[in-house]
Amino acid sequence: MRVFRFLEEDSGAVTVDWVVLTAATVGLGVATLGAISVGIEDISSDVATQLSGQSLSSSFNSAFNSVVLAASNFTGGDLGGWTGASVVDAGGEMGEVLYIDQQQTASLDIEVPEGATNATMEFSLYGGDTLDNEDAIISVDGVAVAIATGYHGTMTIEIPQIDGTSVTAEVVVEQVNMGTGGRYLNAGDSKAEVTINVADPPDDMTLTVYSDNSHGHSGDEFWAIDDVNVTAQ
Repeated sequence: MRVFRFLEEDSGAVTVDWVVLTAATVGLGVATLGAISVGIEDISSDVATQLSGQSLSSSFNSAFNSVVLAASNFTGGDLGGWTGASVVDAGGEMGEVLYIDQQQTASLDIEVPEGATNATMEFSLYGGDTLDNEDAIISVDGVAVAIATGYHGTMTIEIPQIDGTSVTAEVVVEQVNMGTGGRYLNAGDSKAEVTINVADPPDDMTLTVYSDNSHGHSGDEFWAIDDVNVTAQ
């Protein structure tokens, strides 16, 4: 009977035991904090550094890595969206090109996708035969970004410094008859590879090439373009 009475008894000084157990738990927590605090601080610093230096981009913008807006080599007389000029078969290495007659402007309207940060325009520029210090003026939205001057089979390129526009032009062939030779076989033709980069392009752009030559004859002096490729990034 005494055993049952002992088991049923609920009075006693349990507070003393609880205080001891709680003090032990707190002490263990303090000791653990001291051991791991340095490691936690180092990890927090590493996470903050990684997040602050992380570059984020959406999958929508990444779609503009290689979007072709216009491309043409004028095969079969296809103008490829150009206006103000005509396709002529110059023969030889040139083949079919966009021939730009005297005092004529060839134009290409370009629609740039929303979100694109750069537009690139590439094409070959031909100076034909007896050009005598006459120009081809290349413009974007009415602003001249490159001025090519031809002289009997040679070509020089002047590139004005335009904010937001980067232009490169490399003359790759000189004093060679790349077409049929025209009427003056000793004159030769010239060729340049032109690249135009426009940063933060507008939604709509117009690329133009104006021919300032004094004669209009595909077998004499002329300007022409070929292998056009326009992309947005």
